[in-house]
Amino acid sequence: MPDLPPTPIIDVIIPAYNEVHSISHVVLEIPKNLVREIIVVDNNSTDDTGLIARASGATVLQERRFRRVGGRDLAVFSRQFATLIQSGMPML
Repeated sequence: MPDLPPTPIIDVIIPAYNEVHSISHVVLEIPKNLVREIIVVDNNSTDDTGLIARASGATVLQERRFRRVGGRDLAVFSRQFATLIQSGMPML
């Protein structure tokens, strides 16, 4: 029996505010074979960011209060470490 790849232990958390025009692209570009879950934290957007993120396959958490998190940062977590990746940097 061939060895199966290990289950990914990386979760991607994307804070988002009014990103309706880009969130789908961001979510769909994440290599699904390397991550366990993609979570978009919709920071009380006034557009359809959460709906589009969910339709793109992400789990969406709704932040009821506006709390801007430093631009378009992307947090990647595993059991051993947490890394903050600025958007525009190469991913994985």
